[in-house]
Amino acid sequence: SHPALIRYLQDRCIDIEVAKSVCKEVQYEVNNKCYFAIGFPNCGGGYELRNPFFKGCIAPKDISHFYANEPKKICFLFEGFIDFLSFMTLRRIQSPRYNGLSNQDYLILNSVTNIHKAAKRLSRYDSVQCFLDNDDAGRNVYLQLSKELGKSVTDASTLYNGYKDLNEYLCAESKHSERAEIKKSKGIKL
Repeated sequence: SHPALIRYLQDRCIDIEVAKSVCKEVQYEVNNKCYFAIGFPNCGGGYELRNPFFKGCIAPKDISHFYANEPKKICFLFEGFIDFLSFMTLRRIQSPRYNGLSNQDYLILNSVTNIHKAAKRLSRYDSVQCFLDNDDAGRNVYLQLSKELGKSVTDASTLYNGYKDLNEYLCAESKHSERAEIKKSKGIKL
């Protein structure tokens, strides 16, 4: 893996193994210059791309949908794949052997403008847990889904209230854990 991409994930506190389980390293060319990015696949055959200098996609722009091994009645919804990878990282921290892709359905919008593409798929679930950003765009998506799907839609962003999004929460938790480990290793005595 390209060192800059690994640093990009580490800066966002994303577990590298989690990222490798769903992402690919993508090499692309613009104006005869070669670039590398983390590529996250979408349902249309395109990729969402991220690197330290670029946020974009290889068309077509579409949602990403992962299905569990057995049909589920609940789907977890995310705005972007970095928040999805953050969720998966948090799950892995809590249970290192947990493979969430086979146990849970996930839908990633890859842009709030893709909500219309997601609504029909989400209507098949008894419950939709929304892990959206704590901003106007995230709240608008939640309200739109609530209006379309009714009481089956739950706002899970309250779990990381006070943070912009799930990734910011993950990084804050990681830093908190690091400080606790440093104090513990230094043997601070009371």
